[in-house]
Amino acid sequence: MREKVKPKYSMFKRTGGVFYWQDTQTRQQGSLCTKDEKAAQRLLNAKNESYEQPILNLALAKAYAGAHNPKMSSRTWDEVLAKMASNGKVSSRERCLRAFKSSSFDSLRGKTLISTQADDLLSVMAVGGNATAHYLRRLHNL
Repeated sequence: MREKVKPKYSMFKRTGGVFYWQDTQTRQQGSLCTKDEKAAQRLLNAKNESYEQPILNLALAKAYAGAHNPKMSSRTWDEVLAKMASNGKVSSRERCLRAFKSSSFDSLRGKTLISTQADDLLSVMAVGGNATAHYLRRLHNL
């Protein structure tokens, strides 16, 4: 017979009626941002499931994002870079094009937005200088 595993996160309610989660190992806590018990339970179940099956969690996130916007799962950084370089005055567009042609952005080209990890952006920042960081901020704002 299979032994039942204790869930990683438990739920409790604080004064004021808001539900919170607590990591059963580290005792770290965080808000579930709701007073509705059913919604809080669903959020807690999602946290526990994502801990138990992280690959499934990523696949579900992609499915939900795709349902929200069908282009979300196929949009690449090339499209975003092109959109950014098409805004503003002619001189601004030329500067953007020059910046995006630099080798510091090579690791992002062709990569889908939804599959981009924080480490991908940090590696772009590590290769580039201040101008690269500036254009990454502008891309984030776009």
